[in-house]
Amino acid sequence: MLPLLFAIALALPAWPSPAFQAPPAGTRSEAKIAWSEQPLDAALADARAKGKRVLAWFATSYDSGSLRMKKEGFADARVAELLADTLCVLVSCDRQNPAADRWRVTAPPVLIWFNPDGTVRERIDGYLSTTDLQSNVARVAANIGTLDDLRAKIVANERDFDARWELHQRLEKIGDPAGAAEQKAAILRLDTERRSLGARRFRYQEITGAIERHWGETQQLDVAKIDELKAFVEVETDPWILWDGWMRLSNTHDYWAQLATQQGRPEEAREHRSKRRAYLARGWIGVPEDRERTDGPTFVDLYWRQRDELSADDKAFLVRMAERMVRFGEREGRWHELLSRALEVAGRPDEARAAARRAVELEPTKPEFQQRVRELEGG
Repeated sequence: MLPLLFAIALALPAWPSPAFQAPPAGTRSEAKIAWSEQPLDAALADARAKGKRVLAWFATSYDSGSLRMKKEGFADARVAELLADTLCVLVSCDRQNPAADRWRVTAPPVLIWFNPDGTVRERIDGYLSTTDLQSNVARVAANIGTLDDLRAKIVANERDFDARWELHQRLEKIGDPAGAAEQKAAILRLDTERRSLGARRFRYQEITGAIERHWGETQQLDVAKIDELKAFVEVETDPWILWDGWMRLSNTHDYWAQLATQQGRPEEAREHRSKRRAYLARGWIGVPEDRERTDGPTFVDLYWRQRDELSADDKAFLVRMAERMVRFGEREGRWHELLSRALEVAGRPDEARAAARRAVELEPTKPEFQQRVRELEGG
């Protein structure tokens, strides 16, 4: 398997509710949404004839997000009022559905708004609370932050590269490769200095794509391209590129370390492990919060296993990482136990003992936590 593959999906979240609040409800009614279950293509044709927008809700009868939205948000009278002039279509994803395939819906619930002419106005993936649903329905009706809004910004200023990049991502997500390619071409044509985020992301994709193609063709790593990737990432400021790029480089050195170990070159393996840790620390600057929660313990454990090789910088980073884990789970013993190990490695025994005791206080039935205290206290 290619050691550089460390993909990070870019989810397109709902527009945050503070950015646009639905108007106050005033006098509430008992309005309800009249869901149509006709095929989506038929609903779009019907809406075109009537000059109406369409909201397609891709849902299942069993996933928790769909069930909650049915019970909460879509049962709310204010949401129904806001959708009174919209043709609402329920697209069942209980089994394979051509409409779900066409619009690349793989994880319901998903909301897609269509203009009367059938073009996509907006898409939101994932569960929305009642408040967020109200806010987003009102926002889409007001055409704020939608695909149409992005297009209008581009018409007003063709060099609005942020709008073009966001539109490119959204068009890719909804399955419009031609539209996405058009925005990419415009960014590269207009941004001759390649300073915009979109231009930099495209260049990053070119470099990593070349490395992956070379591996696929030869089962070898293109060292020149890897050096080019490192030079590119070293001057970057985009958190996503920093995270993804340094993690790719970190994983590459892990691969080389394993290869050197297999071939009986322990000093070379040790050097690659050192570079892996250094690059991991550099990439951590841009780590997404969800990855920090899931990957943090893995990396703390990695440093613990390699504790005899750690530099002063490695030890300082290990403690920072473990302290961050504790902030995520102040009432969970496992994070304090991780911090205890990090502090021990860093040569801070008193603090290590205090963290280990805290883990036992929080989860006294865990024998491994009790054993950790005994080890640190010499028992």
